[in-house]
Amino acid sequence: MKYRSIVIAAAVMRCCMIFVGCSYQHHGSTAESTVSNELIVQKINDYMNDKYGFTPEFRSIYPKKEVGGAESRIYTANCIYMLREFSVNADFSDPDNVYCSDTYQSDEISSDMEKWFSEQCPENKNVRFINSVGDMFYKYFHDYYDKTNLFDFLKGQYYTVYVLYTGHDVSDEAQYKFLDELTRNDIGYRCMFISCYTDNDVEKLKEREFLNEYDGVKFAPYIEEYYFVTANNGAEKNAEYYRMNIQEANGFLYSVMDDDFLKCGKTAEINFERTEELNELPGAASPCWHLTGPPANLRIYVPMDLIELQRDANAAADILPLERKVCGVFREKGKAVRKAVGVYAVGDYICFDLNSRSGEKNDTDVVMGVFDDRLYERITDF
Repeated sequence: MKYRSIVIAAAVMRCCMIFVGCSYQHHGSTAESTVSNELIVQKINDYMNDKYGFTPEFRSIYPKKEVGGAESRIYTANCIYMLREFSVNADFSDPDNVYCSDTYQSDEISSDMEKWFSEQCPENKNVRFINSVGDMFYKYFHDYYDKTNLFDFLKGQYYTVYVLYTGHDVSDEAQYKFLDELTRNDIGYRCMFISCYTDNDVEKLKEREFLNEYDGVKFAPYIEEYYFVTANNGAEKNAEYYRMNIQEANGFLYSVMDDDFLKCGKTAEINFERTEELNELPGAASPCWHLTGPPANLRIYVPMDLIELQRDANAAADILPLERKVCGVFREKGKAVRKAVGVYAVGDYICFDLNSRSGEKNDTDVVMGVFDDRLYERITDF
C-alpha cells in the first residue's frame, strides 16, 4: 500500500528546508537557471514525502543537458536516505505540474525481475537484471511499486537480462517460450542465456556487461555457448545462437570472429612458436612468439603467466594500448611493428584482436611480444 505523508507543522518544514538547502551542491550556471534551488528541493520533497513518507538528504542538484549541450528544464538531485543512495528527476517543463520520478526502488524492482527469471530458468546459476537504457542510463519511476504490479510497472520499457548456466544446452528455443509473456505485456528485452564451463567461470562473468550479440565472444575462455535474443516492445523476437569454437595452441587460446567459426564449427589451425625475432628491439620485456597461418578477425587470449607480467589482468589491460596504430614506435629493416588493437582484460587473460588488416593475405605471418608491459605485433609480410 502506498505510503502517505504525515502532516508536519509548517515551521518545522521551513526549518528542514533551510538545513537541506545548505547540504547540497548546485552544478551549472545559476545565472542561466530559471528555477531556484529552493523550489527544486521543495517539489522533490513534496513528491518523495507523498510517495514514500520521507524527505531525503540532498547531495547535489544539476540540470540535465539537452542535445547540443543546452540546459533543459529537468533537474536531477542525487539524494540519500537511511544509507540508500538514489536520484530524483524533477521536470519543470510545466511549472504548474512538476513531474518527478526516482530510482529509489530500482534495486527492489531488479531483484523481483531476477526472481521471476530464476523461476522460469530453474537450472540457472546466476540471473542479472539491468534496469537501464542501453547499459548507460538508469530508468526513473514515477509510480509506487507495491510488489503486485511488476509487469504493469515495466510496461512500455526495454531491459537487459543475463542468465548464466554451467553445462546447459541453451540452443533449444522451446525453453524461451516464457519470454512471450513479456511481449504480451509490452515489455522490451535483450537477453543473453550463457552456458559456462564451470561454476568458477560463472563467478568471473556474473558482473560483466555484454553490449551486443558478439560481445559474448570476448569471454570465450569461460563460455561454451550462448543464446542472444531481443524484442522491442510488443514486437517479434530476434535470436542468434553462438557456440564458442575456442582452440588452443602452445598455451594460447584463440577464436575467430566470423560466423563460419562461431556458428558453423569451422576451425583454424594456427601455430605459436617462441622466437627471438623481436628481442633486439628496445623495451622487449618477455619472450616473443611467431604466429603462422592466422586468418583475419582473429582474437587471441594470452594467459597472464605466459607473458610473465607481474600484475593481474585488469591492471595490465589498463596500461596496454587501446588505440589502433598501424605503424607503431618500432621499425626495423622496413618492417612495421604496431600496437595490438582492442586490448582488454578477460579474467586471467589479456585478450587482443588482430582484426584490422584489411587487404592482407589470410596466411600472413605475425610476430607478437611484450614491450614494457605492452603487447605488440609485427606483420612479417606487410
